Amino acid sequence: MNTKLFNRNLSGLIVLLMAISMLTLGACTSQEIQVDDQDQLTDTDEVVQEETPANDEEVMPETLSYTSERWGFSFDYPSELVLVTTYEYQYEDQGHIQLRTQAVNDEIQSGERNEGGESIQLSAYEKPAGTSLLDWARENVGIVNFSEDYQEVTINGVDYLYYNVAGMVNGTDYLTSNGDFVYSFTVLNGSQELEDWFQDVLQSISF
Repeated sequence: MNTKLFNRNLSGLIVLLMAISMLTLGACTSQEIQVDDQDQLTDTDEVVQEETPANDEEVMPETLSYTSERWGFSFDYPSELVLVTTYEYQYEDQGHIQLRTQAVNDEIQSGERNEGGESIQLSAYEKPAGTSLLDWARENVGIVNFSEDYQEVTINGVDYLYYNVAGMVNGTDYLTSNGDFVYSFTVLNGSQELEDWFQDVLQSISF
């Protein structure tokens, strides 16, 4: 009788120990899973922290410079604009340099649009000796679309005749002279961004 009771108690003890072992194993496994999940979240947070500054960084445009040896002036322009010098040396008495946005340049290159339109034009013309800037502008109104409704302005030490251009294209023109040349700096059909770039170009011009 005592032996049966002993065996019964022993069996119950074994079952109890097995149950405790299973509970302990389950708790450890759960803890490992939680630790793994925590480690995984930590790694993800680190990646976000590393990548977020890169996404927030603003890429500043590079400033480029160009000098026209033939027409005697230099200027700076942002790298977002495409410099076109096709007509700088094409004529003996005048030269033309253009700054276009990449989108406009691509459309022109593909034949989707004409060369006019939204752009910055930097032109130089030979001026007869002894001719004033105003007289030249009036005599060549068909070339520079000069308007008598002009204003005199000074930008970075350079004196200009400033007026609006209206017609097939709209814009603003700044006329000045230096030595034997008259310079016409114009922004045509410009967006506000292009207008801002144009003002930066004007500020940088030197002779």
